[in-house]
Amino acid sequence: MPTLYLPLGSAEAYGQMGELIVYQGVACRKYTIPKDPRSGAQLDVRHLFYDITKMVRAAADWPRANFYTAFGRYWYCGIYKRITENSRAVWNALLEDERLEGTGYEETWEESAPFKATYNDPNLVWPIVYFACWDWAEEVGVGLYGAPYWEEVESKAEMATWWAKDLVGVMMSGKFDDDHPTIGYYAYQGWEPPITDGSAYGGKFHQSLPTGWRQWVTDVYGKTIKIGYTKKSNYGVLELTVDNETPLQISQYNSTTLYQQITTHTCPHKGLHHLYASRTGSGSMTLDSIEVLNN
Repeated sequence: MPTLYLPLGSAEAYGQMGELIVYQGVACRKYTIPKDPRSGAQLDVRHLFYDITKMVRAAADWPRANFYTAFGRYWYCGIYKRITENSRAVWNALLEDERLEGTGYEETWEESAPFKATYNDPNLVWPIVYFACWDWAEEVGVGLYGAPYWEEVESKAEMATWWAKDLVGVMMSGKFDDDHPTIGYYAYQGWEPPITDGSAYGGKFHQSLPTGWRQWVTDVYGKTIKIGYTKKSNYGVLELTVDNETPLQISQYNSTTLYQQITTHTCPHKGLHHLYASRTGSGSMTLDSIEVLNN
């Protein structure tokens, strides 16, 4: 573009002047009206972009945080790109996917959709967006935390319920005792009753039985996670997996009893993280506290 000199070559010269567009008093170009033919192909792209992004935007805090963990900082644009790149390869593949049939479901996909698609068939946009996110999360090894598996749900509305889930009750930015209600699923099944001990955080801690499959599971929102536990001579190893990262081997053995021991794990970024802990080898494992930090 042409270089400008005074008076147009001024910091105060910008915008349209006659048939010229001036850029901060440095350069200019001829004013032109952009072409917008609104062809069928062009409108198809715009309409699909509108419906997909509106459907994604309808997601509440839980799925959004999950997408950040699974797909990265630019998850919002990434989901649209994932579905439409390579001549809509994912979109076209999911059109033939048996999951869209919904065998045994009484309601249509449109009835359960969190956003009623405007331009494209709402019975296609909602399940394609959902299953595209599901497949992508599985591919990167993270998964959609707490989302219903499609073969097990009794209603498509269960998927929409997950899409509308918030983060109320999730451990975030604080220190929590071992009886926090979000330590769920089969947590503490087959464990001993909580052990009361004034030296433990909150005056008690959980101890598993020394044999059999023992585990606890929970979700947290933050970046740094600190696991508190007790060490004893009859304790073994707690294996902690955060998201799809390499499991941490946390030895809880010590010849003498040590309370409120801490192992710290820092995730790549702040977000929703899934914690899975299991007992490995011989001996019991313990949990005393979980602390979540935002940095």
